[in-house]
Amino acid sequence: MKNDAFVELCVSLPALGALTQKVAGVHGPQDPRLYQVLETFAGAAKDLNALALGATDITAGDVAKKLEHLGELTDGFIPPPHACGSYRTLLERLDQLGEEALPLLQHS
Repeated sequence: MKNDAFVELCVSLPALGALTQKVAGVHGPQDPRLYQVLETFAGAAKDLNALALGATDITAGDVAKKLEHLGELTDGFIPPPHACGSYRTLLERLDQLGEEALPLLQHS
């Protein structure tokens, strides 16, 4: 599934992964779902990169499910009242990732 939009999307994943780790490390003890967010994001990012490189053993549907699960884990990417700026940015960027990736996955 190599296309420029898909590869461009994957370029943003390492920074988003670092932000996910940071937020889970700080807020995870109070909100353990963030550890699931971290794990789910890592799996989705790995699969997105593999698809961008042309992997055939991963389905777009599996990746889409992981991205949709991120929305479920974060209550629709809505920050809790105690969320700091990094937490809010993380949720915005995860939402944006889904909005950008899901259409690409549907056309694969």
